Amino acid sequence: NAEYMGTACCVRNDGSGCVQSPPELCSPTLSTFVTFAKVGVADRARGTVCGQDPRRCRFPLSAAPSEWPDDLSRWPICTIPENDTADPGLILHHSVDPYINMHCDVLGRPCCYGIKAECGIMTSEECLFYRGFFHENAFLCSQVDCLTNTCGLLGFRIEHKPDQVYRLFISLFLHAGVIHCFISVVFQMTILRDMEKLTGCLRIAIIYLLSGISGNLLSAILLPFEPQVGPSGSMMGILACLIVEVVQSWPVLLHPWFALLKLLCILGFFLVLGLIPWLDNFAQLGGFISGIFLAFMFLPYVTIGSWNATRKLIAIIVSGFGYLGFMAMCIVVFFVIDISTCDWCSKYLKYINCIDFTDKFCENLSMDIDESTTLVVT
Repeated sequence: NAEYMGTACCVRNDGSGCVQSPPELCSPTLSTFVTFAKVGVADRARGTVCGQDPRRCRFPLSAAPSEWPDDLSRWPICTIPENDTADPGLILHHSVDPYINMHCDVLGRPCCYGIKAECGIMTSEECLFYRGFFHENAFLCSQVDCLTNTCGLLGFRIEHKPDQVYRLFISLFLHAGVIHCFISVVFQMTILRDMEKLTGCLRIAIIYLLSGISGNLLSAILLPFEPQVGPSGSMMGILACLIVEVVQSWPVLLHPWFALLKLLCILGFFLVLGLIPWLDNFAQLGGFISGIFLAFMFLPYVTIGSWNATRKLIAIIVSGFGYLGFMAMCIVVFFVIDISTCDWCSKYLKYINCIDFTDKFCENLSMDIDESTTLVVT
């Protein structure tokens, strides 16, 4: 919105139309940069807006105490303008037309596009090319809510604040295609089914869901502008349960080292696979860390003697505090700490998620943690 402070209606001299523009993008030869001072309004310091004017609006009326401010980003949409007809001769000599910004044909309007909910003033055709949402009744990007247009679903509790926390849960049940869904089903019908028989449906459901949510939260922190779907964090949480089960059943296993090595090889395979683009290692790491804590808390095992029972109770308490501490740290970083100020985060953490085996291997994987957007004027 601050970028609108220096803009005004750029009217083409041939009468073909106008567009909201900063002065450097308004050609002084082919167009005229129409400020309020140019049309004889001395009490306003900012530029005019193509298509609407507080002097020619019936609702909402610009009058005390609800006078439209000089700050263009705070202007409402004029829903009932005053109807008048401009003299065609004045349009071609707009220096004498005090309402040229109202009489010209508005060529560009706000368009919401991209995963970052960016907004640009552009034509409907260009907005369609960007696969954006075109606002034909608005005039400035400050008059539209691109965040709601981009995200959809149930909207936001606080306006312009991305607080759809339920996405951490529902994304566990979405998949990027048939192959992705097939891999999840195979995992659930083999490894997950065996764990459910061992621990019960309620325990394994808690571990599965909480591991997935934790993994998605860590991914949202470190990959804020990358859409992620799938239960990779939940799958790693279940794999962590298997490792914990081997450790707890160590004395009764015939070949415990072999069982542990086999699980570690599977873990290593998934982590190495996560180094290629579009596979999220951060979600897998978050799910695995949470799975370790949750496994000690919820997995049942036989206790022999009072010391063994005490050790189990200590493990549950320590794991509970460990999981709550991990989640609290992630929540604080996500909602409170501005991670975009961390220089080394995007520089080094990207190697956990994708390694550039070639110059363009990770080209399509954005590790951009800067949430700033740019006003696009065409």
